[in-house]
Amino acid sequence: PGLDAANLLIRGDGVRGDTLDDTLAHAGLSLRQRADVLAAHPPLAAVYDLTQEVQPRINYLRFLHDNDRLGGESVASCIARQPQ
Repeated sequence: PGLDAANLLIRGDGVRGDTLDDTLAHAGLSLRQRADVLAAHPPLAAVYDLTQEVQPRINYLRFLHDNDRLGGESVASCIARQPQ
């Protein structure tokens, strides 16, 4: 851990959703962003496992955001820009 490890914020809950669309909505993506992401990156729905790959990655992005490590970018915009 870095020197600031004692000050890291860790959420007690993770991103939720029974479907990819619900998960992306819970992560803060708008309806338009979700449609764009799914259209541009079909493997996200067809290849990646929701609970073993997608949700943990989103939770990690949330951790980075909560600890000011995304350079001011939101989780939703990060996913919309680079969903895989």
